[in-house]
This record gives sequence, C-alpha cells and structure tokens, in this order.
Amino acid sequence: MSNLHQHLEKLADKTEKIIIEINKRRIQEAANIEKANDPKSRKAKKVSKPTLSASIYHEANIISKNSPRSKYVHWLCKNMIVDFAQLRYFDEVMQNELQRFKLDPIAIPYYKNSFNNLKFDSNHHLAQALDTIDRHKPSGMNERRLHKIYRFIVDMHLYSSKKFKKEKVKTYSEADFIIKFWGYIFESFFVETEFDTYWGDTLNEACKKEGLSLKLYFRLAIFSLSSSYDTATGEFAKKATATKQFGDKLKSIIATKGVINSMVKDCSLSSFEQITKLKFPIIQVMGFEAVVSVVRLVSPKLYTVHKVHEMNFPVNCKDLCLNKIGRIYEGLLMIENLASDIKRAIEDTEIYEIPSKMDSIKKGVKIKKVKSCNWTTKLRWFDEEEFEEEEDDEDEDEDED
Repeated sequence: MSNLHQHLEKLADKTEKIIIEINKRRIQEAANIEKANDPKSRKAKKVSKPTLSASIYHEANIISKNSPRSKYVHWLCKNMIVDFAQLRYFDEVMQNELQRFKLDPIAIPYYKNSFNNLKFDSNHHLAQALDTIDRHKPSGMNERRLHKIYRFIVDMHLYSSKKFKKEKVKTYSEADFIIKFWGYIFESFFVETEFDTYWGDTLNEACKKEGLSLKLYFRLAIFSLSSSYDTATGEFAKKATATKQFGDKLKSIIATKGVINSMVKDCSLSSFEQITKLKFPIIQVMGFEAVVSVVRLVSPKLYTVHKVHEMNFPVNCKDLCLNKIGRIYEGLLMIENLASDIKRAIEDTEIYEIPSKMDSIKKGVKIKKVKSCNWTTKLRWFDEEEFEEEEDDEDEDEDED
C-alpha cells in the first residue's frame, strides 16, 4: 500500500511540474503577443519585394526557348532588358508597371528638302529629276549629303534598274546589299560629321573589356576620354528571316548594353537624369528593309528597347514617289541627333565642375553620385548556335520587331 502511495505522490509531482511548465509557456506567449501588438515596442518587419529588374530576370526561367523569338526574349530577360514590342511575354501586372518607361515618339529634326517636288513616275520624269539634281548647287553639309543620296538612288533607277529584278535580287549576298545599295548612303551621310564609321564584323571596346566576341557589321563611333564609344550599331542580312531578325537584333542590343555600362562607369555621369535621357540607336537592315530601334537604361539595372523608325530602299518608281528617299534621310538624321546627345554627355564629363559641397552642407543634403554597380548589370551572352540559320527557316510574324 505504501508503494502505491509513493507512486501516486510521484505522479502528482510530475503532473504539477507539467502544469507549471505549461502555464509558464502560456504566460511567455501572451507576453510576446502583447509586446508584438504594442506600437511602442513593435519593430516593423521589412517585407522584401523583388525589384522590377529582378522580376524581369526571373522571367527568363519561365520562357521556353522553342522559337527564335522566345530565345530572343529569354536572353533579353537574362540581361534585364525589355523589348516593348514583346510585352506579351509578361503578365498584366508587369506590363502595367513597365508602361511608365514607354518612350514618347522621337521628333524628326527639321531639314530643307529641295527635291520634294520632283516626279519619278516614268523614265522621262526620272531623267528630268536627275538633271534638276545635277544643276542644283548644294550649300552646307545637310544639302550636300541630301544631294549625294538623291543622285545616287535616282541615277540607279534610271540607268541600273536591272539591279531590282527579282531573279537578280534572289542571288544577292549580304555584302551585295551593302556595296550596291546601303553602304554609299551611310558613308555619304556621316562622312562630314564628327563620327567615324566602321564596317565588317568589328569589335567595340566595351565588348573587349567584357571578354565577349560580339562583332557587329556597322558601328558609328567617337573617340573620347582615351577610348572609343559606339554611338550607334548596325547589322545587315540579305533577307528577313526569324532567325536572323532576332539573332542579329539580340547581338546589337547586348553590345549596346555594354557601351551603356562602359559610359556609366568611365564617364562618371553625375545624375540619374543624364543617364536615362540617352537613347542608343541600333540599325537592322534586312535586304531592302531597315528598322531603327533605341536601347536605354531607364532605371537601376533595367534596360528597354523601342522601335522608333522604319526606312526602306526604294525599289521602283512608286517607292520614289512615296518619298522613301526622304524616309531614309530622316532615319539617318534621327540617328545622328541621338548620337550627338551621347557625344555631348561624354564631353560634359571632360569639363571640370565645382562640386556644390558648401551649399549641400548648408542645406543638410548629401550629394548623390551615380555608382555603376548600382545601375548596371553584367553582359550575359548566349551560344550563337542557338540562332544558327536553317535552310527552311520561315519568316515569323514580320509585323513585329
């Protein structure tokens, strides 16, 4: 009986200890809840929301690379770049958030066109137009280069129209389109400017620094701060196919991103506004068609691409009557204007500025400096075999770039 009594006493002691422990925990939990709800002692928990650029980067893991277009968008996302022609790859929330970076239309700089009233609807009118162009005495750089371009194209339609025969065009190579049609126009336009043209798979300084072999067929560059900077780039192809369209454009965009990164780092641009207002042109020529787009750094670690101009080489009298020569000139004028903005931004950094430290101390405001590591991201390149052209490569949605 005594053993049973002892056993019951021990059991009662254990039960009491368990109850005491449970009560202690309840009191502690209640105290914690009270402390958490007390606005004086509560510490606000920071909920980290991913940045827009980080969200774009993670979209790359969602996009399946089953077409040239999807591969293009995938690698843009890897580089935290958004092409506004491809917003359909993002959900509605992200699309709405990206709208604040939508680019307003870029105005075409004014120029005087002395050849606006020429007629081109017959060989007789072509001959008259060429005679008028030859008798015109251009004054100033703009008139001289406009004169050269008009004469080159009108003369071709009058005396070398066989170049536009379908069977001949089918045999042209990429080099044929440059030598026969586009090369002279680009050189005539930029020869008197402060920019240098480079042709034939050349590598820019920014890509060399990154160790990437992104060779581009056309580069418009300036030399400043003991380095060369591309103010525009271009790629050429003999015809428009999905593989070439998206592969070449991707190469130009990523190479241009490298130029932007290099400028932010080397030029010590002093404000966010200076960086975001710059637009870097890329030109994509496919046969007789050409498109101008611009690449921008719009916010920390986020870049965008927008199509801004289309221009086609006139292949018949109807095209000449539709002022397609003027459209080419306007496109090149836009490129020059944007390149000049980039040039001025670089040159401004070469001039010493007195930092307004005294004023900032008086106002109690710190001078904000742009740190390249906070604004740019490294270049992520792809295996070029992903965009190798196949014989049966079909055009894919040519209405979108």
